[in-house]
Formats: sequence, C-alpha cells, structure tokens
Amino acid sequence: VENVTVTNSSVTGSGDRAAGIAGQAVNSTFKNVSFQGTVTSTVAKSTTNNDGVFSAASANVGGFVGLSTGESTYTECSTDVTVTANDSDFAGFAGHVQGTVTFTDCSAKAIVNSKQNQKNRCAAFVGYSEAVATYTRCSVLEGSQVNDVSELTNNRLMLVGGFMGYAGGTSVTADGCSVNVKMNCPKGQTVGGFVGNAGTGVFKASNCSVAGEIIGNNQVAGFIAYQEKAASVEISTSYSTAPVTGGGHYTSGFAGYLVNVADKPIKLTDCYATGNVTSTGSSCAGFLGRSESNVELTRCYATGNIEAKNNVAGVLGYHNSGTATLTDCHYDGETLNASSSAGGIIGTNNTDATAVLTGCYSSGSLSATGSHVAGILGAASGTSHSFTDCYTTMDVYTTAGTNVGAIVGSGIGAITMTNCYAECDVASDYYNSQTRDGRVGGLVGRHKAELTMTGCHYNGTVKGDYYVGGLIGYCEGKAASINKCYAQGTVMAYNDNQGYGRYHGGMIGCSSGSNSQVTIENSWAAVSVSGEQF
Repeated sequence: VENVTVTNSSVTGSGDRAAGIAGQAVNSTFKNVSFQGTVTSTVAKSTTNNDGVFSAASANVGGFVGLSTGESTYTECSTDVTVTANDSDFAGFAGHVQGTVTFTDCSAKAIVNSKQNQKNRCAAFVGYSEAVATYTRCSVLEGSQVNDVSELTNNRLMLVGGFMGYAGGTSVTADGCSVNVKMNCPKGQTVGGFVGNAGTGVFKASNCSVAGEIIGNNQVAGFIAYQEKAASVEISTSYSTAPVTGGGHYTSGFAGYLVNVADKPIKLTDCYATGNVTSTGSSCAGFLGRSESNVELTRCYATGNIEAKNNVAGVLGYHNSGTATLTDCHYDGETLNASSSAGGIIGTNNTDATAVLTGCYSSGSLSATGSHVAGILGAASGTSHSFTDCYTTMDVYTTAGTNVGAIVGSGIGAITMTNCYAECDVASDYYNSQTRDGRVGGLVGRHKAELTMTGCHYNGTVKGDYYVGGLIGYCEGKAASINKCYAQGTVMAYNDNQGYGRYHGGMIGCSSGSNSQVTIENSWAAVSVSGEQF
C-alpha cells in the first residue's frame, strides 16, 4: 500500500484488531500512508476480581495497524490520532507487532487513553513489540499524550511507554528515534518515557531522546522504566529532558529498575537525564534508580533536582548485587533531598555488591534527615568499593543522622580510594544525649572494614557532635592506611543543642576497637580544630 491518506475518520471496534489503516497486516509493505482521526475499542474486560481490578485480553488496537505479523515494513507513514481502549496492546501507531518488522521515518501524534486495565502494554507508538523489530528515525510528536482515564479506584496501568510499552522476548533495535509526550498515569506501574518494560530479549537503543513529562507510581523513569531478568540492554548516546514524578519506588530521570543475569549485559553509554525527579518512594535517582547484578555506566550523568526517601543518588540510587562499574559519570544538580542512605553518585551499594568508580564527580548540595550520606557514595555496605580520580564539591548536610562524609558516609565494606578529593562543607546536627554520636569526616564518615587512602585530600569545614575528623570521622574495626593525604580547613566538634563535643582531630576524629590499626605516612593537616578536651 503506497501514497494513501485517510482524514477525519472514526473507527470503532467491538472485537480485537481495530485500527485506522489495517486491523491486521500480514507480510505487508506500507509507504507514505497516513491516518488522521479516532480509533476506539469497546472490548469488554476479560476477568474481574473482588476489587474490580481486571486483566484484559490482547485486543491489538492501533492508530495505524492493530496487529502486524510476518515480514512487514512501514516507511514514511504517520498518524494523527486519538486511541481509546479498555484492553491490552494498544498504541498511537501499532498495537502489537510480531514476526520481523521494520519501521523507518514513521511518526505518531497520538492521544492514547486507557479506560480500564490491569495489564496494558500501551504507548504512543507501539504497545507490544514482540517481533524482531527495527525502528529507525521514528517519532512521537509534540502534543502526544498517554492517559490513565480509568474509572476504577483500584485499577492501575502497567507496562506503559512514551514510544513502546513492552519490548517482549525477541529483539528490539531503535536508532535516531524521538519522543515528546505527556504521560499522565498516576496509578501506573512500569512507566517509561521511551519504553515501559524492555522485556526478556535484546533491547538496543542509540541516538534516541525523550521530552515532555512523565507521571506514574512505581518504576517510573524518563527513558526506560524496567528490564526483566533475562534481558540484554544496551543504550548509547540517548537522553531524557522530561521531569519525572512517581508515587513509589524506582523513580528516576533515565532508568528505573534494571535487572540482568551474569551473561546478559546492562550497558548505558553516553546517556543523560536533565529533568527533576520527585518521589515519595525509595531507590530513586537522577539517572538510574536500582540495578541488580552487573551494570556498566560510562559517561552518563544527571542534572535535575531530586527529592525522594531512602537510597537516593544523583546517578545510581541502589545497587543490590554484582558489580556496578561507573566511569566518568557525574551529577550536576542543584539540590538532592533525601531521608537517609544518599549520595551524589551512589546512594547505597548493598551487601555482597561491588562498586568501581573512576573519574566520577558531583556538585550542588545534599540535604538529608537521616544517616549514611555523602557527596559520592552514602552507604558503602558491599564487599568492596574502589574510587579512583573521583571528586566532589557537593555540600553535605543532615539534620539528624550519623556517618556523614564528602566521599563515603558509612563504609561497612572495604574501601580503596586513590587520587580523590573534596572541596565542600560536611555537617551533621545529630544529637542524642545518651549516645553522643556523629561520625563526620571530610572524606569518610565511618569505616568498619579495611580502608586504603592514597593521594587524597579535603578542603572545607567539617562539623558534628562526636567523632569529627578532617579526613575520617570514626575508624572502627579493621586497619586503615593513609598515605600522601592531607586536610585543610576547619574541624568543629559542636552541636547546637549541647555545645562543644568530643573526639575531633585534623585527620581522624577517633580510632577505636581491638582490631583497629591506623597507619599514616607522608600526610599532614592544616586545620583549625575546636571542641572539648579530646
């Protein structure tokens, strides 16, 4: 089919496969074909539970094609359409694609309304990409929307994307695609500016972008919301400028929650997010909310302001297992507000996980109400943590927490720090009349395992109640080696509620424990120190 234009048309279907041009296309070729109008599906809900929440059958509704199967190609085709459906697998261009399909220079200006759904797979361009699919220079145009218009209180949208809802279990390659969409899905789960769920197959995207606004509940992100465990994800030279608002966990500027197995890579390269991130949940970040197993972030960054709860960061909120390798990544936002376990680069590196950071930096200010906060990594709880050529100018402050530092807040796992520095202020107003604690350091608040620090320095003001140091607040447990390091500025053991505190030093506030051994070589401090007699 070539050179066909359909305008001012209204299509209504009571069964599946309703569309503006082709309800089902098998082994088809379309070139320079366009549709303008409305497509409405009235397929009834398939199952209902006692709460009125139901799962819909696959209805295959699209502004252009409902179901595309076999070997099909779409070139220079477009829609200007409003799509309304009660069911699953619907979108502004293609509801469901199978087989082998190629889209080139196609566009959709679509308003997509979901009326009653539990499992959707809906988007402004393609709802369910179950094919070996290639998308080249395809666009979702400004003015597009994806809306949850459900009348059911307990209902929620799932697998929702600005470009693609669900990538399925085969292969998706997108290059040079762009999205400008407002996604208004406040009850939505797995809501992504580009793709909701990257599926269980291979997902590759390059030179793609997202603009507009993203609103959802859990797993909400500017580009990719979620990746299933068996999937392979590689995204390069792509970005999102959309502000992101979530009501739950894994809300982030670029990627929400990425999971893989050992032989399937998660690789994000030369990607960034500039939108503000706001959530009442945890494991949120300016770039990536949560990762499982091995993840590689290379030259990725975020610049938006962030407000969330726990495990919050400028780049990676929570890394749960495997190795997180961050190279030349940074956060340049103005403000990062969190409760606890927050960092300018990583919020928490969890037990049994490894973090390797090279050439990473953060700026702006971090304000928290709890413990384990830092300009680079808040809670270093994994097996090992390596920092090379990293730095921060991020001011770090908590109103009521301990374990506060410019590079690391709490170091439960081993730490190796080489040629790192901080030029910022670090402070905690924590006060407890019984415990009198603090553990605030210019570089590290508290370390409990082995620590090796070489060629590092701090310049700024460190302030806390007890255990306050120019380099390290509290050395506890295992050995610490400090070589060719220095501290400059001010160390204050002081609390507004109690006055001057104790255990403060130009380099280390306190070293304690039967196994604690600190070795300092070729290092110095030029610090003004104030506090009580210790």
